Amino acid sequence: MPKKHPPHLPPQECNVESHRSWQRIKIILAAAGFGLLAGVTGAAIMLGWIWPGYGGGDVWAVSQNLSFSDKSQLDEKINQEIRDRIFGIYENSVSQSQGSYTLRPQDKLGDAVVISSDGWLAMYQPAPAGNYKNWKAVSFDGSVYAVERIMPDRYSGMLYFKLAVRDAGDQNDAQFKVITFDDNINFGEETFVLKNINWYRNAVSFPAATRNPFPHLDTAPSYFYSLDTPAGESSIVINNQGRLAGFVNQNGDLLPNIYITRIIPTLLSNNRVAYLSLGVEGLFNREQAIVVNGERQRGFIITKVLAKNSLLKKGDIILDINGREIEQDNILWYNKDATIRISVWRAGKVMEVESKIVEIN
Repeated sequence: MPKKHPPHLPPQECNVESHRSWQRIKIILAAAGFGLLAGVTGAAIMLGWIWPGYGGGDVWAVSQNLSFSDKSQLDEKINQEIRDRIFGIYENSVSQSQGSYTLRPQDKLGDAVVISSDGWLAMYQPAPAGNYKNWKAVSFDGSVYAVERIMPDRYSGMLYFKLAVRDAGDQNDAQFKVITFDDNINFGEETFVLKNINWYRNAVSFPAATRNPFPHLDTAPSYFYSLDTPAGESSIVINNQGRLAGFVNQNGDLLPNIYITRIIPTLLSNNRVAYLSLGVEGLFNREQAIVVNGERQRGFIITKVLAKNSLLKKGDIILDINGREIEQDNILWYNKDATIRISVWRAGKVMEVESKIVEIN
């Protein structure tokens, strides 16, 4: 019976030196192939940085493509839908010939979402600096837009701005696809956070009290959500259906979208940031304990009255509005009615007060 030849050794009739030479040649060929692939990829990236107008028009040569770090957790169709509703915002862009621009990664301010079909965008940018006339908004298909105007919201830290859309018939004059909002954020809810051009899986952990209480004027945050995994400031957060949950603020918490949706109607109708409010400042009982005669009191205590001729007074505790008990997450300050009914605790008694909605710019 013939002896079996060990599989890890070259055939007996093979010259050992020839075998080793052939092995070296295969290794060299493989290394050369990988090197060529890496060189082509690197050249394409450099081309996008140095000559972003490659191909003509206001485009960025290396277009941004959103992808998911864990595709099994989110459908690819959602990826395609959400990418058309997000823009990268850059400053210090350098104009080149034929409408092209140099957009460097280090000049990226963050990502913004589309909130109206005519080109209004929103992003978290609590302290916008520099000349916004030099900003460029880049869609994920590579189209580049200038910024026409900006409107910061000093309470929430959100920044709203309008894209400079050209005359009818222009390739950039299109109806923009608008982001949708997550209507009910729940603890433990699966979310995805955008970092660079990738989505990373995360989750809503628990509510976090505001670290620096602001006056409560429509968009002044009274609560945030913590995330399971730290995320970068200004990052966009969506749920697993592609709906906007909010933005990551400067403390790494999730600023919920309610502070965006409250201001959108006035912004889009009047093209300005205005606060429809009761004209008061104060604190919720969840932020600071309200104690009356040794017992905790629910509601909102007024610490300052801003509106002239208001029937509300400093020290009043608002219990409900139009029969609805107030909470941090309900729409307390933004109300379409000109006059509302308020239940107020004052000097040991509960009384009904009619208050007018006032506009504070």
